[in-house]
Amino acid sequence: MKKLLMGAFSLTIMTGAAFAAGGTTSALDNKEMMGAFYTDPDMKTMKSGDDFKAAWMALKPEDRDTITKECSNDSEKLHNDFCEITKKLGGAN
Repeated sequence: MKKLLMGAFSLTIMTGAAFAAGGTTSALDNKEMMGAFYTDPDMKTMKSGDDFKAAWMALKPEDRDTITKECSNDSEKLHNDFCEITKKLGGAN
């Protein structure tokens, strides 16, 4: 019974953290991971050309994979401009 209660409590904490973070856990909204692609802290203006490519190549391969998957699942097209550039760079290459 104690394990069941602790599990329920843990789930509640994790769910609350997701809602506190704006209800999204998308890597595309993660300022720590995505900040290098933008010129401003609000992530409104993307870097272009070589600066964008340098930020992409500086990511760990698993982070590029995660972002590529997120882009393919971005059904609301909230990050369309960003995802289009990563596709031109060859996705996770």
